[in-house]
Amino acid sequence: MAPISCSRSIFAFLILLNLGNLAAEQTTPFQALTRAVGDRLIPVEKLAPNLMDCSQVSVAELERREGASSMQWIYNGMYKWGEIPLGVTPMGGGTCIYLKSPEHRGLTREEGQVLLSASRLPFPVTANSDHDAREKAYSDRMRALEDFGGTESDDIGTINGFGYQIHFMALGTEFATLDRAQHEFANQKKYALARIKNSGGAFAGGNSIALDLKFSSAGKTRMLALMVVDGSLTVSDGTSEPIHTEWILHIPSGKFVFFDEMFANPQQARAHFSAMVSRVPDPMYVFLGDEHAQRDFETAYADAISRATTPTPEHFRHIGISSDPDDPFVGITFEYRRILPSLAEFPQIMLRSSGFRDLLKPEFRDAFSTAQ
Repeated sequence: MAPISCSRSIFAFLILLNLGNLAAEQTTPFQALTRAVGDRLIPVEKLAPNLMDCSQVSVAELERREGASSMQWIYNGMYKWGEIPLGVTPMGGGTCIYLKSPEHRGLTREEGQVLLSASRLPFPVTANSDHDAREKAYSDRMRALEDFGGTESDDIGTINGFGYQIHFMALGTEFATLDRAQHEFANQKKYALARIKNSGGAFAGGNSIALDLKFSSAGKTRMLALMVVDGSLTVSDGTSEPIHTEWILHIPSGKFVFFDEMFANPQQARAHFSAMVSRVPDPMYVFLGDEHAQRDFETAYADAISRATTPTPEHFRHIGISSDPDDPFVGITFEYRRILPSLAEFPQIMLRSSGFRDLLKPEFRDAFSTAQ
């Protein structure tokens, strides 16, 4: 065999060196998120005082334990994680963060702090993140079209000088009940718009659209399909009324169902969901240097949450279903309004369907499955 020349050896070494450097420069999405958070970490005491390390716990063990699940678009992608009860601490029961996407592992206490901080921090919109957000919106839309069939449509026009725009969800013949519901609801709001007197044809603030409605999918399983409408109705004096309504279709029967109809003991189910809502305020609302004001705020927040999540029927009207086959969950949004005048948020809980399957009526035990 002919000996390799010195120049070829150096060339090969440089290639290997460059490949090594490229490998070293590659980072995981979570590492990129950690860098983006930087020195903006929220103190762990404000996030989860009993946060524990579960980086050495097997994925199988973490999967076996039930806990609240969360899914959120953060900085560079969609993150899914669970807060898993694990052991005890001097302050009581401890929890750890089980990251399910974009990685699949238990996190250290420090990594859990990073993720929980990032879920509460604002991030600047970059060209890449804007592209990712558009790509995600497009993917969500394509998935809804695949799930529901049909063709999207828009109704744009004016009534008595008031402009309106309505985007109808694409629904195939299998979902005719939902299709009728979205058009009947839109007509009701158009009638409401027609009853408003137009004093000059222009709104305070120059808003030319008085009625704005968008119907979209709120999730689909093998037996259930959810449709949601969001929008607003602006009257001639410039005041705006938010619009939000949801429909749950039981696909086999073609009829709408409500929360109470799916559970053997509705009150027990409501209490189960209500107890899962965090009573701890978002750490971004902190009165720096004023402990008295902070205590007063946290007390008021806990009281408002308790009132907003009281397990009564009227608080269980806003339901969403994840259609992710890897980790389906049900989300409850309690009272579609702000918790406190100073906060633009409302209490929510997202729980894997296996966490309440035993509470369902027998005929709905498999209703939340995404398997076909």
